[in-house]
Amino acid sequence: MPKVLIHCKPSILEHLDALKVPVTVGTISDNEIDLIADDIPYEAPNSEGIYEDPDRQYCDRVGIDWEQINCIEAL
Repeated sequence: MPKVLIHCKPSILEHLDALKVPVTVGTISDNEIDLIADDIPYEAPNSEGIYEDPDRQYCDRVGIDWEQINCIEAL
């Protein structure tokens, strides 16, 4: 399965148990945590017929607080 690299704020570590996908914690620094998780299919438009930023849609679907994200990229 394709994976994504999620660059997050360090405070994300407090919320990992609530995520709807398993993640692997990668690099940890004072400013950023890198998580590796399964990718999910992007729906454009989303189920409500609205275009949504792919990264934002990913966060909504897996339960990651958008405010915790710096960047998401495909692996």
